[in-house]
Formats: sequence, C-alpha cells, structure tokens
Amino acid sequence: MHSIIALFAAGLFAGNVTFGVLSPWNAVAGADPEEPPETVQDVNEQARAAASLERRNEILWLARVLYSETKIPEEMRLVGWVVRNRVETSLRGRTYRQVATSEKQFSGLTPGEAGYETIINLDYEDTRNHSWVTALAIAEEIYDADSSSRPFPSTVRHFYSPHAVSATPAWVDAGILHLQIEAPDGSHSRFAFYKGIK
Repeated sequence: MHSIIALFAAGLFAGNVTFGVLSPWNAVAGADPEEPPETVQDVNEQARAAASLERRNEILWLARVLYSETKIPEEMRLVGWVVRNRVETSLRGRTYRQVATSEKQFSGLTPGEAGYETIINLDYEDTRNHSWVTALAIAEEIYDADSSSRPFPSTVRHFYSPHAVSATPAWVDAGILHLQIEAPDGSHSRFAFYKGIK
C-alpha cells in the first residue's frame, strides 16, 4: 500500500498525473477539452460552404468546356446542355469535372492540344477575357437552370463541329442527328448535335 501511495506521489511531483472532469466534449479520444462541440449551426454553415465551393468548381469546369469549344454564346449554351445531359445521365462521369476531363472528349481540354495549358488554368479572376467571362456566365446559367429550360432531350449527349474536323467521327453512324447549326453565311455547318448514342 505504501508503495502505491509513493508511486502516486511521484507521479504528482513529476506532473504525470492529471485531474479533470470528463465532459461530453472531451470524452472523445483526442478532443480538445477547452473546445465545445460544433453546434448544428456550425455543421450547417460548413456544409453550405462546401456546397458553395463545389458549385463554383463545377461551374468552372463547365465554363472551360464551353470556352474550349466556341466563343459564340448561342453555341456555348447548346454545348453546355450536352455536358449537363452527360452529367445527369452519368455518361463519362457524374460531375462536370469528370465529364470535362474525360479522355478525348473535348479537344481544348485534352493534354497536348493547342491552348490546353491556357484553358485548364482559366479561373474566376480572369475577368479581362470577355469570351471567358461570357462562358462563366452561361455555365452558371446552365448549372442553375430548371430542367424545363433544356433546349433538347437529355438523350442529346454528343456533338462535333463538321467545320473543325477533317473526318466525321465514327460514332456518328450510331446516332441520330437532332440539330445542326449553320454558319450565318450558310457556308458550312458549325455544330451537329446527336442523340441516341450510348
């Protein structure tokens, strides 16, 4: 008994024995006993902040696709809805970032392609580039839009620019042409949008 008391006293003297009240928030291993637990409001605010950051990042990736494909606002909108259709039907990804960076889908976002480094680094601070600012605004519009604003069915998930490519993509034969956009002077087709391709 005397040896136990002696060990206890030695521990007190060395500072190895502490006293404290076990509270609801320091009962968790590693919890700081001085910090109260997060309130429901704290958790909700953190969730809102995370959701806001995710929204901004998703809009950013959608805008990069739009900017990489065209600088004409009407065409940006159509391209944007194709991307949203892909996200909502989980074709080549479940997020805008996954769809945007899916291999060999968008030439401006393909590593090694001309302009890739510039486009991949465009951000909210790049306000001097008018076409980029337009792409961001349209991306936000599409991201937040009600599905009733969709300009074509959700099955329209592919497009290409006949004017920009040297050969028609092989996947065209498996789909149905839904919409074709002609140049204002009628000299060429700007974009062709297809549905029914898996």
